[in-house]
Amino acid sequence: MGPQQPQQVSDYAGAFAPWQLSSFRLVYIANLLQNIAVRMIRDRYGIRSRKGATGKALALTPLATNREIEVKLRVGDLPALVRRILCLSAAIQGRVFEQNTLYHTRDSDLRRLGYLLRLRRETPLGCSFARPGLRRAVLTCKAPPLHEANLRGRVGKPRYKERLERERAVRNPDRWNCILRSLGFVPAFRYEKYRTSFRLQGLHVDLDETPVGVFLELEGTHKTIERFARALGYTHADYLQATYWDLYRAHCKRIGRAPKNMVFDT
Repeated sequence: MGPQQPQQVSDYAGAFAPWQLSSFRLVYIANLLQNIAVRMIRDRYGIRSRKGATGKALALTPLATNREIEVKLRVGDLPALVRRILCLSAAIQGRVFEQNTLYHTRDSDLRRLGYLLRLRRETPLGCSFARPGLRRAVLTCKAPPLHEANLRGRVGKPRYKERLERERAVRNPDRWNCILRSLGFVPAFRYEKYRTSFRLQGLHVDLDETPVGVFLELEGTHKTIERFARALGYTHADYLQATYWDLYRAHCKRIGRAPKNMVFDT
């Protein structure tokens, strides 16, 4: 047998170099985390809302900061859960195939500071219980998780995952990928899932079929999340605050595999 080839792992998996940022890169990162690089990219590339010197324009929509409050719930019986969700008068918004890429600097500064920078592509793909959703691409930035319970002096693991986030729909994800790379950001982790979205008043319900299992994401207020989760038969003990990177890494550890990217086998 020949020499064993080194196994490639995700950039999210290994040890990281000591934290350091040049002042030049720090300015870029700070601006990017504030407004998803829109102002910075406009200045650098001369991009405007109409065709100009570049010949093409990026589709830019109004940007706002949202407070994301959510939990994940592990799903054991997918058909039974869908029936229970529909019985609670949830409206199906559609199903898509998601391809997500997380970016960070070569020194992993964003991850170390707790930020998330993600480019998501959504391709319509229906199934037996959901019609195809909409085709779109979204650039997202999330701030470090908020731990209000700890800030108020209460010790213990937070029940909900809470983060500030900004999202922007983009028309040309390939171009945004090139722009992010030109600014020094590199793809670090890719993950795929089939997402079926439901809507109730005051609550986003997303059913995710992933390579490591099926999960239900509930996003809303504390009260709406708790009320809906209880109606589905879940308790606080079932709440997960983990990211998909966390869930994938735990899965790889259980089966003795080095984490790479959470994608479906082709």
